[in-house]
Amino acid sequence: MPARLIHAQDGSSSALAADYGTVSAVCTVGDAESARFVWGALLASAATSAAWLLTGAAPPRLSAAPVDIAAATEAAVAAGRIKILRHRLGRPSPSAIRTMLAEFDYFGMTSNSLLIIDCADHWFEQPVRRARAPLIESLRQWAQRRQIAVVLFFHAHTAGGADRATALLRFAPHMAGIARISRDPDPGEYARPGADPALRLQCRLLFWFGSLSVLANETLMLERGADGTLQVAPAVDERSERQAALDSDSVVVLRSALAGSGGAPAHWVVCESLSDVLIACAGAAAATVILSFERTTPHDALMQVVFRLRQMAGSRLKIIVRELKVRLRYNEETMIGRLGANLIVPMEVSYARFLGMMEMVQSQVFKAALPRSYEEAMQDGLPEQVLGYLPPIAFARAVSDTLARSRALAIDNVLVRLTVANGLTPLDAMRHCSLKRAGDLFTADRKTVLVFLFACREMDATQTLERIFALPISELFGSEHRYIANLAAQSAIEAFGQRAGDGRLPDLSVELQRIAGLRTAPAAPLTAPFTTPPLAPVVGGVTTILRAGAVAPQHTPLRLRSDAMPILTQAPVTSPVVP
Repeated sequence: MPARLIHAQDGSSSALAADYGTVSAVCTVGDAESARFVWGALLASAATSAAWLLTGAAPPRLSAAPVDIAAATEAAVAAGRIKILRHRLGRPSPSAIRTMLAEFDYFGMTSNSLLIIDCADHWFEQPVRRARAPLIESLRQWAQRRQIAVVLFFHAHTAGGADRATALLRFAPHMAGIARISRDPDPGEYARPGADPALRLQCRLLFWFGSLSVLANETLMLERGADGTLQVAPAVDERSERQAALDSDSVVVLRSALAGSGGAPAHWVVCESLSDVLIACAGAAAATVILSFERTTPHDALMQVVFRLRQMAGSRLKIIVRELKVRLRYNEETMIGRLGANLIVPMEVSYARFLGMMEMVQSQVFKAALPRSYEEAMQDGLPEQVLGYLPPIAFARAVSDTLARSRALAIDNVLVRLTVANGLTPLDAMRHCSLKRAGDLFTADRKTVLVFLFACREMDATQTLERIFALPISELFGSEHRYIANLAAQSAIEAFGQRAGDGRLPDLSVELQRIAGLRTAPAAPLTAPFTTPPLAPVVGGVTTILRAGAVAPQHTPLRLRSDAMPILTQAPVTSPVVP
């Protein structure tokens, strides 16, 4: 049985739980009632096993337990079911963490306990650096050996707290889950009758692995329960089950989506335009809507209609987009799905097969969190409005920003490092590179060309590289390395950005602009590359990029020595308030 953090409102099961032997992180944003979550999680765990709170000596982070759960919290502390420890570390090293963890034995921490580390703000100050990965790995190894559920808690009032959860994604290989708790931006949209909108919170699970479930990009709506603790509110649909059943067999279709068929069945509603579809779906609850995407379809209009349909009809409406003789780009597919579509049918699928796929989605319910507005969704999902060559520093900054947004939206990208062939310079290779999609970028150091492909799947990377270079890749480059995962690409771009920040990498903007001005002239053969002024020699070190998910060596916990100054001290049991 995992450590319970947040209950379902009916109390029948744990809506959010941390498995023993794992490390997870919970971040709060704004006035998201940090104290209520922490003390509520401690109380929930203390009902079945021991619960521990670790906090720093100064400055204090956690306030007193809220008034409505103070009595229960004080009773649990007095009974020894909740224990509070303080440490005297600032930003601890992995070795200091191992020493501190060994001291938990002195205080009698047993297996199947919950440990909430309230001082995580100090340990991972912004900006979060990948160099802190050994610290989390030390915690993970200790938690696994001792079967302790460790939860790192980050407070809202820390500078940059709103982006903390996304920044922690670089440590995903060492963690079992990352969640963000914030005030519900639209408390009235899904609120139950009689519920206080001012008390609504939302818990966004970036990912959460557990024995009970595996969740990713899910949102839980939270309310205060009768006992004062946070609980998951039951899902509410504004339409009754009876209304949903009445139109569950209804189909609204755009006429162009019927291509390849003998015509629509008699009970289908056929519309001539996207605006007609919106009119036909007024009052719909569980109908099926079939839209089409073809060469003449305005991308923006299609996305707005999908978003508006989902806003109007709720989660039971089935929205299907059928490709006709042209494919949506990968980032467009992702965006349409985020805006509310249930299914995108590839253009290769026949009409008969399409009907079968339509039947498969009839029982689906759209459970993803809908963006607050269409404009917000487009701002988050659109690529950087730049393309082509960027100087090294600008390239590192643009790619890093794009990767951060991509992790939150689950968009795949590819970063490729290409080592130029013997006898060539990066400039010789880049003169043959032509990018046309916004967000696709390239730059170079002294021996390699870096290409960033926005919203590109791993399976499409080879074909894309062959298309953007006018000459075969094998003639221009001797070797290549691809960073497929966003976390691996982030690590590589951080290392590249540090080198670029030292001013050791050349800016080839002027040379490339001059080459672009000579495009009308016949291209020089590869054996006689375009000549440029010689570059000043620079002595540089070797950059080592750590393999994503590399595990630090395991160390045996140190024994608590009687002659050493202890790191931990136990707080008085008279009050659960952290001074």
